[in-house]
Amino acid sequence: MKVINKEEMPQSSTSPELEEKLKTLQKKIDNYQFRFDSALSVVGSEFIRPLTSIKGYAGLLESGFPEMGSKEKRYFSKIEEAVNDIESLVEIYIRMLSVKKSAQLVGEMKKVRFCDFVDQVIGRYCENPEKIVNEVDRNIPPVTLRKKYLEVALGNLVSNAEKFGGNSTPPGVTAALSGDDKTGNNEKILIINVYDYGAGIPRDMKEKVFLPFYRVDPSDSKCGLGLGLSMAADAVSFINGKIDLQSVPGVGTTLVLSVPVVVQDTPAD
Repeated sequence: MKVINKEEMPQSSTSPELEEKLKTLQKKIDNYQFRFDSALSVVGSEFIRPLTSIKGYAGLLESGFPEMGSKEKRYFSKIEEAVNDIESLVEIYIRMLSVKKSAQLVGEMKKVRFCDFVDQVIGRYCENPEKIVNEVDRNIPPVTLRKKYLEVALGNLVSNAEKFGGNSTPPGVTAALSGDDKTGNNEKILIINVYDYGAGIPRDMKEKVFLPFYRVDPSDSKCGLGLGLSMAADAVSFINGKIDLQSVPGVGTTLVLSVPVVVQDTPAD
């Protein structure tokens, strides 16, 4: 839905009646915009509040057992790490749902060694990470990118590949740098392919799968809420990237991400 700016309203010879209708319509749009944004803020705070409580109580439990062994301390550390991840994802998703998609890029730029980054994403988002093949060339130089947004996009794609990729041949990830540096700032396009050998997606559903809550097979318990591809597409759009779906029913599916990065001459941290 496009929100009509007041500057975009017709300035030509319109009748007073039509002009009044346009003003009324604009007021309704502004009102719904405010209510929608307010609802997003409330939803976000309602998610964050119990997560903050969990962190607080976990901290109290940890401080109450000074003689804990290294294993127990590691468990508490994992709880805190997981809660922090959920908080970050909630904040990002709330921002993605906003009708006003700001042109300003958000999220901190991070330098990464991309092959290692893919390993981390697979380990975090997949139940059986050992079954996902990381075929990213380890000779790709370090790149600077908006790490959290790409993690959300890539994480949802590898998770989908694991769920729907079939059982005979494992899904995987490839990547390559493409294009010349046209800015003089070492800016290039990173092409990432997430592929599987599952049932594939019918031609008439290829556009729909990027819609929130759309599921190819609602009866399939693995389908979840139908937010994975929608979140991936939104995350990629926020970093000025593109996502393309290539699928053949009965053969498999490949999701192609094209994201701008800055190639670094120095090693990643």
